[in-house]
Amino acid sequence: MAEFERLMRDNSGDEVFSRTLLNSLGPEGTIKLANGLSDLAYFDDKRNKANYMNLQGSLAASLSSATQDTGSEFYKRFRKGMQQAGVKKYDLDVAGEKIPVGTGHGQQARGYQSLVTLMQQGEGYSDRFMRDMADDIRKAEDKNQGGDPNMWDLRGDFSAEDDGWFANDPLDGLLGVMSKDAEAVTAYLDPGEKGENDTLKYLLTGRQWDHVDTSDWRGNIEHSAKDTFDSDVRAGLGLALEVGSTGNQPGGEGAGFGRHSPEQARIMHETVNYLDYGAADGKSGEQKGSPRVGKADELLAKDEYAALRAPLSRALADYSPDMVDIVTGDAPGGRAGAAGAHMSGEGSQIQNSRSSLLRMMRGVSESDDPSNFELIYHAQRGYISQEMMVQDFPDSLSVINESRKVGEVFGALDAVGGDVKMDVHDDKISDATDKRFYGYHLGGGAITGIPVVGDAAQRLVDVSLNDWLSGVQAEEGALAKEELSRGNDLAQDNLDRYFETWGEERKVNKSLSVSAGAEARQSYVAGREIAYEALRSRN
Repeated sequence: MAEFERLMRDNSGDEVFSRTLLNSLGPEGTIKLANGLSDLAYFDDKRNKANYMNLQGSLAASLSSATQDTGSEFYKRFRKGMQQAGVKKYDLDVAGEKIPVGTGHGQQARGYQSLVTLMQQGEGYSDRFMRDMADDIRKAEDKNQGGDPNMWDLRGDFSAEDDGWFANDPLDGLLGVMSKDAEAVTAYLDPGEKGENDTLKYLLTGRQWDHVDTSDWRGNIEHSAKDTFDSDVRAGLGLALEVGSTGNQPGGEGAGFGRHSPEQARIMHETVNYLDYGAADGKSGEQKGSPRVGKADELLAKDEYAALRAPLSRALADYSPDMVDIVTGDAPGGRAGAAGAHMSGEGSQIQNSRSSLLRMMRGVSESDDPSNFELIYHAQRGYISQEMMVQDFPDSLSVINESRKVGEVFGALDAVGGDVKMDVHDDKISDATDKRFYGYHLGGGAITGIPVVGDAAQRLVDVSLNDWLSGVQAEEGALAKEELSRGNDLAQDNLDRYFETWGEERKVNKSLSVSAGAEARQSYVAGREIAYEALRSRN
């Protein structure tokens, strides 16, 4: 074992060695070796788990180095062999011992499940290799390509700390691996200029995600029941959507606000539309007499979509400039949106409808943890505050126009937050009320993922730090009593202080900052009303 460890450690990055090794093993041998190491690490010899995991890491490194040249004869042979081995069943203790006795005991794992489990221990795979593997896995499971949607079904839950390491859903696991490479995952998910790539559509609307077999007992007789899902279902998809639409790594430090590439904007635009309307073109493509009803908030509230919420909240925060423009009507597609994203090089933008984005905000905020809503809330406030601090205002009318946008955005945000029922988050948020939005997060930990703003904008955001939650909770009170027309004095007082501070920072005439605050207060009412309408319009 020690000799094997040294051999792998010293040579797994060498292409010739790696190809020789994988040629010797073959696809089936590679799978069996990976399974054997997993069995030793997690079942038979747990005391030496670290050694076996190091060997798996080295084997994954060999797989990576051997498959860099995807045009080679070796690669073509290996891929063809894996297409056959990937759908076969193999012994693996994590599967076979999941059910101690009865139906499911001794069940076997498919080759692609084991291959992706191995790949999770490595990195640096070529773009083409990962996309080829994803295509091959899809072909094996997609009924429209002759595959079996139940190909990966097993009994028992394969998630959490004990068994989450096993990629029982190999496509979702591969998406997680691919998410470490922003260019690769963007290329894989991008629908294309003419919609020629249907990957995103398949993942969001066409794929079977329930891979846990269950039983229904009628007396002493066991019958197969409806499939269900693991608690980590769509975890890889969530990361892939975030990275593919932003180019950011999950949990990384926030960059400045900006626009996106055409490919990224297409992914984000169609993701919103698929989740809200089930169609790439959103409401823009509805047929006369058959209106589409947006339900992203309801869909994302379901347990099987829980893993999408945090990644999509980070992505939405990164798209704050686009979202603010859409809410205020300044986007190329206006408030109603357009069928596709706005293409403008690295300045491309999403063009979803305002109501779709509001429902997305509400959907990703469905959690006992307030951090998803907080992230979006403070990102949008940070962006619009930065605009207030850096823009040149040629006259008082331009100031009033910008203040209208501030009020409208703040009103929409507070209304969404009120619908989230932020009162249950008091104990979690109270520790953060004296912390800077962009410096710290709950409990004093550093914020990750939120775009950064300049010092001047930071001071403007900080002025309302201690009062932001009270304004949101006032909206919640109005919702609870179904008094949607009731005013929100707390939020409007907050706006007064906001524009007072803005006037002091920008050194403008006090009468102008007072007028701007008054305009913002009026627009706040409009903003909250459009949010209420978006969240309550149901046929």
